[in-house]
Amino acid sequence: MFKRFMIGLIISFIMIIIAGGLYYAAAEGARHSVGLESCNMLQSTWY
Repeated sequence: MFKRFMIGLIISFIMIIIAGGLYYAAAEGARHSVGLESCNMLQSTWY
């Protein structure tokens, strides 16, 4: 029972990491593809 719970926990953790990485990559790609002005605007809102 506990082993199955641990496996589920690890799988969900990996899924979260993958989703976060995809989101970060998409955000980076969008920031590079837009112009510099909107890039600076996005940067100031995100950070």
